[in-house]
Amino acid sequence: MGMRLLWVAAALVAVFALPFLGNPFSASDLHGRALDRPVPDVSLRDSAGTPASLARWEGHPVYLMFGYLGCEDVCHSQAFTLQGIAERSGRDDLRFVYIAMDPARDEPGQVAAYFDDRGERFTSLHAPDMAAIQAVANRFNAPYSRDGRGEYEIDHPGFIYLIDARQRIRALYSGATPSIPLMLEDPAHIAPRGENS
Repeated sequence: MGMRLLWVAAALVAVFALPFLGNPFSASDLHGRALDRPVPDVSLRDSAGTPASLARWEGHPVYLMFGYLGCEDVCHSQAFTLQGIAERSGRDDLRFVYIAMDPARDEPGQVAAYFDDRGERFTSLHAPDMAAIQAVANRFNAPYSRDGRGEYEIDHPGFIYLIDARQRIRALYSGATPSIPLMLEDPAHIAPRGENS
């Protein structure tokens, strides 16, 4: 009987302590490569020309990717991955951001029709020239380069970043087809207990 009371007491302590323990998940629970660093402070513009930084989405988990419309592989696959996450997550707090990498060819209106029009939680960000975008990409440790002249391609890593509500990069995904079911689990893993939606 005494042992049973001890177990009950321990269970009650655990229940009441949980709200104060913070995030119960560890980096090993994430399906992307676990990171924990602040989001770079970068100045861009949205498709309407309004100045924007990633601080606009503070308080929201954000999936962020770099891409360009002429990309023949990873960019389009990843954009569809983000759309799949939006459709299947059941979470209204998620946001999806596309940083346009090819300002010389991709007009903001074209990119908006491609990405922003997927839903009100989708936003593309733009810079005036490739040098500015390269500076932004370097801040994310994702340098890229223009391959050739004329009908050029852009060599880039093809990362998707998961940013938490406190503006820290928490996970990195690579490849053309990251697993949507696994990526769907990670926003809950980076939210403090009580903040999951």
